[in-house]
Amino acid sequence: MQGRELTFVTTAGGFIPEGDPASSYLKALCSVFFDILEFEYIKAEGLDIWGTDVQKVLEKAAGKGEG
Repeated sequence: MQGRELTFVTTAGGFIPEGDPASSYLKALCSVFFDILEFEYIKAEGLDIWGTDVQKVLEKAAGKGEG
């Protein structure tokens, strides 16, 4: 099997809670069923909040994953 790493990218209009169940579930699923042990979680959040510099948030997210 090829490909032992996964990058999960998501956006949200609000804020994603710490320990987001969707990313935790996906990480566990990939580990158990697909033997993918390297999981990078990239999120851009707060995009719908008035006054948010959306471009800046997206650029920040593009440059940084959260293991």
